[in-house]
Amino acid sequence: LFNDVLLDYNLLDTSATNSQFPELNKEVIFHANKGDFSGMLLTSRAKVDTSLLDLYAQNDLRKKLYFKNNEDGSSGFYGDYTGKLGTVTFSGIARDEIYLIAAESSIRIGNIEKGGTILNELLKNRMENYHPLHLSNSFDALELVLNERQKSLAFRSGLRWMDLKRLNLDESTKTTLYRKIGDDTYVLEPNSPRYVFKIPENVIAISGIEQNP
Repeated sequence: LFNDVLLDYNLLDTSATNSQFPELNKEVIFHANKGDFSGMLLTSRAKVDTSLLDLYAQNDLRKKLYFKNNEDGSSGFYGDYTGKLGTVTFSGIARDEIYLIAAESSIRIGNIEKGGTILNELLKNRMENYHPLHLSNSFDALELVLNERQKSLAFRSGLRWMDLKRLNLDESTKTTLYRKIGDDTYVLEPNSPRYVFKIPENVIAISGIEQNP
């Protein structure tokens, strides 16, 4: 990869109570952020789902650097590449995403060895005592790189949403989402109309186009 500098998470302080990712860190290619004026993403409000936390291995430094425990036992997200917590989210382009795109693209065109090499280069900078992976078949390799996208790009403004929409078009990668809050369980089926946002009413009034279902 051209201009392939990555942060080595092994050199960061996993015990720090603040974010270890300053604005314009060396992985950032294009800086942009999205404001959160509602405070919805404050670490005390945006409780991280355990289904995401359970994906990280014990030696995965992303779990220690991205998430911290709240006083109520829940987890908050501290891994934003803006270095800020809960007020904005990083929505630019960083090199970790480029590595993952390159790895997935290589695997999808049948170059599993190249995809594995790219993925190993990323993961050795994300894990303690990392042992390189040896990928043998395209199905397992693709599943692995897609899982790594979910772990590396957590809370990266909108990327998981876009991944779900594109992967839901493939029978082998579609996902049903479940969230349990109190006694209620919420389900989002693959390709559900609820993936589509409502068109603003003023746009409907001006254009006459049909509202999304």
